[in-house]
Amino acid sequence: MFALVFTTALAYADYYPGTNIEMKAGDILYSSKKGSSLIVGHVAIVADDNKIYHANSIVDDGQTSAGGKSDTVSNYRTRHKSGEDIEIYRFNRSTKAAAGRWVKEKYSKVTDYEIPAPHETDRLKLNVLNPSYCSKFIWQALYYGLEYPHEDITSYRAKVTDSVYILPSEFTSSPFEKVGSFKA
Repeated sequence: MFALVFTTALAYADYYPGTNIEMKAGDILYSSKKGSSLIVGHVAIVADDNKIYHANSIVDDGQTSAGGKSDTVSNYRTRHKSGEDIEIYRFNRSTKAAAGRWVKEKYSKVTDYEIPAPHETDRLKLNVLNPSYCSKFIWQALYYGLEYPHEDITSYRAKVTDSVYILPSEFTSSPFEKVGSFKA
């Protein structure tokens, strides 16, 4: 008499809601969110824990100021208008997951959400963590998260000491590739 024993190891993957697109560290999420911001749109990045990291102007329960956020995909969707499209972008860099690790480490240090005025050049510098706003924070994650030599992979080709505005739409063109979208 013999017995066959089968074991299965189930690999668990998280997918974006309503899609067959697997969440991957380094994914950039973009929405054309309209609202009371000087910068139209919103961007966030997925880390290796499949949480979505971003900066926004909302002071959540347990926070003392606006700034860095860590959300599950379910919670992130509630930050958008119901039915709003959230686009998923990827870029082909082997170190993109490092950007997710950087943002996971730094998000709680973003405690001053603000888009500085153009004349506030010291506060606008890309190497300054506070104040910050969504697209500047994601730019920093990509810049510092990617292996040396650090470089700006957006069309700006900015240096970390530059005082410039980074727009969310910068993450929707080459080298970023849209792989799909999901609804809020």
